Amino acid sequence: MDELTLCKRFLANPNYDPIDSTRRLKRGTQDYNGYIADCRKFGFNDEIDKLFGSNTYTKLVKEKEFLFTLIASREDISPKLLSWERYEGEFLIHIEKYPKTLSDEPIWIIYKDDAIVLVKKLHSFGIFHSDITEENIVVNPVTQEVKLIDFGLSRWIDTEISQDLMEKAFNGTATSIDHLLELEIKEIEWLCNQKK
Repeated sequence: MDELTLCKRFLANPNYDPIDSTRRLKRGTQDYNGYIADCRKFGFNDEIDKLFGSNTYTKLVKEKEFLFTLIASREDISPKLLSWERYEGEFLIHIEKYPKTLSDEPIWIIYKDDAIVLVKKLHSFGIFHSDITEENIVVNPVTQEVKLIDFGLSRWIDTEISQDLMEKAFNGTATSIDHLLELEIKEIEWLCNQKK
C-alpha cells in the first residue's frame, strides 16, 4: 500500500476530524510527524509498518536534527539510523524502534547509570541534548540496551548555548555551561527518583 492510499483510508476514518486532516496534509515537519502518529492512534499500525517496517520509527526532521541523530547513531548513543532520504527540503529518517521508555518501565532504576553514561558521551561530542524526558530515554527489552532519542532541541555546546538558553533551562539555575551540562545529567537522576 502506498502513502496516498493509506492517506485516503486514514481520512475516511469516521473518528478523524476533516478540518484537522486538511492541516495535516500541508505536510510541514510537525504535520507529517503528527500524521504518522495519528495513523497509529486510529488503528493503522499494520499499514504504517508495511510502509516503513515494524521495527522502524519514522520521523521528518530538519537538517540539524538529522546531523545530531546521525552522530548519536554512529556513536551508539541513539538507536541505529537505518536509512534516510531527503523529503521536501528536510530529511525523512528511519530509526530502529525501541519500544520501552522511562514512562512505562517499572524497574527503570537499573538503567539509570547507562542513561547517565550516554548523556556524558553526547556531551563529549559537543552536543547538549536539551530535552531529557521520560519519553526520550528508550530501552530495547530484548537486549536491555538504553538509548537517547529526539534531538530536535539539541544544541552545539560551543556555539549555540547562549545566555538566553541558560536563563530558560532548569529554571535559570545554571551558573555556567559546565553547570548546565551537570544539571542535564542530574535530570536523569531526578526522573529515576520519581519512579521509586
